[in-house]
Amino acid sequence: MRWVSLAIAALLLGTAVAHADPPKAHPGLKRYLARIDVRIRAYQGLLRQLDSLAIQEGQVNIDPVVERYYLVAERFEDLDVKWAAINAPQVLRSRHRGMGRVFVLFADAERIHAAALMTRHVDEIRAAGPKVAARIRSAAYLQKRWAAALQGALMRADIRVPKWLHGMATLGS
Repeated sequence: MRWVSLAIAALLLGTAVAHADPPKAHPGLKRYLARIDVRIRAYQGLLRQLDSLAIQEGQVNIDPVVERYYLVAERFEDLDVKWAAINAPQVLRSRHRGMGRVFVLFADAERIHAAALMTRHVDEIRAAGPKVAARIRSAAYLQKRWAAALQGALMRADIRVPKWLHGMATLGS
């Protein structure tokens, strides 16, 4: 008798699950995705600029490179301001703020690096390395957390995950 009750319960549960409505796309999540897309593309562009600047550091006249580092730092801060203006869905608000912090950490890291380069002293440049690396590690952690939360929310809402999000779990992708 007990097995029959369990079988009936399992059958009823299976029927309820089969007739459950499919997950509906959250309109707020779609709006969020559309708004952040432009900002993420700007972020990726800034990361490419940093890669380009790193290649130019071997130049004899380092001043223009240092100025470009400062300019990229300013752009990271501008990106943070624009990011903060985006209204994230409730389930992503904390992680959204964390991703905004990524931009601030990059701005700080690039200013520290630029200031060290400007001195042209090897000891200053070496001393800046751990400070820059710590900020980049923190940025990578926050970015990974945000990307995982967004990807999970999109999957639960049955919204296609954008290609750029797949690489966001690791910095520099």
